[in-house]
Amino acid sequence: MASFEMRLKNQQILPKLWLRYVDDVFAIVDKNHIRNLLDILNAQYESINFTMETEINGCIPFLDLKLTRVDGKIDIAVYRKDTSTLRYITSDSHSPIQHKMAAFNSMVHRLCRLPLSVKNYMAEHQYILKAAKVNGYRSSDIEKMIVKHAKKVKKSRLTTFFSQQKTQQQSVRVPRATFNYNPIITNKVTTEFRKYGFEIGYSNKNKLANLLGSAKDSTNELEKSGIYEITCNNNNCNQKYYGQTKRCIGTRFKEHLSCIKNGQPSRSSVAMHAFNELHLNISLYSIKLLKHITNENRLDVYESYCIQKNPNNFNADDGNINSHLFSII
Repeated sequence: MASFEMRLKNQQILPKLWLRYVDDVFAIVDKNHIRNLLDILNAQYESINFTMETEINGCIPFLDLKLTRVDGKIDIAVYRKDTSTLRYITSDSHSPIQHKMAAFNSMVHRLCRLPLSVKNYMAEHQYILKAAKVNGYRSSDIEKMIVKHAKKVKKSRLTTFFSQQKTQQQSVRVPRATFNYNPIITNKVTTEFRKYGFEIGYSNKNKLANLLGSAKDSTNELEKSGIYEITCNNNNCNQKYYGQTKRCIGTRFKEHLSCIKNGQPSRSSVAMHAFNELHLNISLYSIKLLKHITNENRLDVYESYCIQKNPNNFNADDGNINSHLFSII
């Protein structure tokens, strides 16, 4: 439907006001063009059939609303069909209290949220109280529910208002500067800079921990797991192999070199390359960690990406994942 509407809008067929909720549309159309517009809409797709309902005495229902034209404006009221009754789950029913009050919660929520006129608000208010009385509920309980919902709506609107104000304030860029904190000059510098519209931020980088750095020894790359690259430098070959391992890449590298040394090309693509190209000098093979990965579920993706993005390789295949997305990354 969205594509359908955009096409009609680009062709300037849709009216100026066209509001759709799922398959219900509210539109304002010149009464002389209503039939012509309906014919155009129904001629677009055989599977989409529009029907039409026009206003009567300036009034038309849309979803659960009754829209009335009054002095060039639209007056909103709650709409109920003529067959609607006051019967809901009664108070003496053997049902959970949440199910009993669901209908009244819905009606009160709508009462407090809709932009109703005073007249329509009072009419809906009285309907809810009458429905509660008919079904055996106390009016005082419904009044408490209305007050509770009204407070929620008020709080929500205030929160939205202040949030918008804060956003507007943040959109005005204020020059900022950051200095190391010094208790002797901090207040003086802040006062002077604020005279010229600067906001000052302070950081404390003089802590002993920051000066000394981390107490932990850095991990050798060969002791990490993930995606690795092996380069063949025999006779300036410079072809590469891309692999993955959940263990240390140093351990995996030794296994590749062992396959060359022991004449086992079927167990390693690196060994296969060494024997096919007669590049048997294992000291000229070097390894590098490309991506440190601890989550084994990501290994296949990164390995396949590296293989397919670097065609100068001697891998036996393109990895476990072959996706067109790699070509646009």
